Amino acid sequence: MNKVMGGVDVTRRRLLARSHAARFLLVPAFCLTCLVQPLVAGELDDFEGAATAADTIGSHSASGGGGSGWTGFLVEAGYFMFIYGGATSIARMRPEAVEGEAQTEGPPLKNRGEPVIPYLRLDAFYQDTDTAVQAIDGRIEVGWGPIGLQYRHTRYDEDRPDDTLDVSQWHVLYRMSFSRYFEVDMGFGSLTLSGNQKHSAFSFTLPIQIRTPWGVGAEFRPSWSTINDNSVDDYTLSAGYGIRFVSASLGYRWFKAGGMSLDGPFIGASFYF
Repeated sequence: MNKVMGGVDVTRRRLLARSHAARFLLVPAFCLTCLVQPLVAGELDDFEGAATAADTIGSHSASGGGGSGWTGFLVEAGYFMFIYGGATSIARMRPEAVEGEAQTEGPPLKNRGEPVIPYLRLDAFYQDTDTAVQAIDGRIEVGWGPIGLQYRHTRYDEDRPDDTLDVSQWHVLYRMSFSRYFEVDMGFGSLTLSGNQKHSAFSFTLPIQIRTPWGVGAEFRPSWSTINDNSVDDYTLSAGYGIRFVSASLGYRWFKAGGMSLDGPFIGASFYF
C-alpha cells in the first residue's frame, strides 16, 4: 500500500512540474506576440480598427439636465436662421437682375466667382499628419441657391507599413446665406471608410464660412458619423486669402475615431464658379 501511495505521489509531482514548465513557456510566448503585433499593424490599421470595432461594452451613456429656456431660445433662433437664410439664398439668385446693376432693395445679388453659395466649387488640399501619414484631399460642390450637393474624398497613405485608407463623404446641403460674406450650411449624407474592409454610416455636417470685402476669409467644416457605436469626428478649420474665382488657404484637420486620430496641417486652393 505504501508503494502504491508513493507512486501516486511521484506521478502528481511530475504533473505539477510539467504544468509549471508549460506556464513558464507561455510567458515568453505571450510577450513575443505583444511585441510582434505593433510591428505588423500601422497607424491606418489602428485608426480603421478604432472607427469600426464593435462596441461590446455598451459604455455610451446619456446625461440629462436643465436648461429648457436656453433650448427653446436655440430652437427659435435655429428656425429663424433656417427660414431667413434659405429665403436669402433664393433671393440672391433672382434671374431678372443684371450682374453689376445698382440695387435699390433686397439682399445683394449673387455674382459668379463668389465663394458664398457657389454654382460650382472645387477644392484641392495636401495634408501632412502628426504621424508618418500623408493625405490628398479633394472636394466638389454644386448647387443653386439654398440647395447643394458635395462630395469629398481623402486618401491617406502610410509608408511603413505600406497601407492606404480612403474616406468618402456625400452630403446634400441646405445652404443659408445671410449676405455675400457669410454662409451656414446643414448637410445630411454618408461616410465611407475603405481600408482593410469597407464600412459606411450616416453623416451630418454643419459648415460655416466667413468672408470679408478685403479677400480674407475663414471656414470651419465639421462632420459627425457613427460606425458600430464608434464616433467618427472630422473637423477642418482654415483661413485664407482670395480674389474672385480663386483662393489659397492654410488650415488644420482633426480626424478622430475612438482613441485614434489622423491630425495635421494642410495647404491648398479653391476655385469658385
